[in-house]
Amino acid sequence: MSPYFEHSFENISRLQQKSVIINHTLTLLCPAIGLPKPKLVWFYNGQEIHANKKHISIKQNGKKLIINKIKVK
Repeated sequence: MSPYFEHSFENISRLQQKSVIINHTLTLLCPAIGLPKPKLVWFYNGQEIHANKKHISIKQNGKKLIINKIKVK
């Protein structure tokens, strides 16, 4: 079975620019499922995002990316 999304396309927001508040938390979701289970990988400017103890968490087998205390880069 090919990967697919858990929700109908009407309920999934398309990729779009998001505004965030400095020093707040950003949570992004990717509701993809399939057999075999898809490997979900998050990227920023072409570089893979890895979890770290300080600011970045990746939960639910990659479906949820949480960035704490957003900073200006």
